[in-house]
Amino acid sequence: MKRLSLSGFQLKYIALITMVFDHIQYFFDYTGKIPIWFTMIGRLAAPLFLFTVIEGFVHTRNRKKYFLKIYALAILMGLIQFGFYNFLHPLVRPDGFFPQNMMLSSFAILLVALQGIAWIQEKKYLKG
Repeated sequence: MKRLSLSGFQLKYIALITMVFDHIQYFFDYTGKIPIWFTMIGRLAAPLFLFTVIEGFVHTRNRKKYFLKIYALAILMGLIQFGFYNFLHPLVRPDGFFPQNMMLSSFAILLVALQGIAWIQEKKYLKG
């Protein structure tokens, strides 16, 4: 019996594709033409991205650099959202809805917690 295995890269692409389905439903739901199953497929993205972030944390050579990359992406996403909300009002949905995304910020906080747990496991209690 042959085992099915996926690389982290393949998992990220699956998560990306499912995220696109979720975003299509999220941004165009007001039209009434997007089926709800788009969201159901899209809800697979968050756990897949979470898994890959934790795997990256566990297997990286430089946890500080890894954290800084995730944190920088979170800041960039926040700045983009700030720009859309404050300066690009025509891009806000016609019914006035403005989506918020905090996944990258949540991942950055998770990485801080995971590093604290790792320090406690290493008996570096003051750092942890």
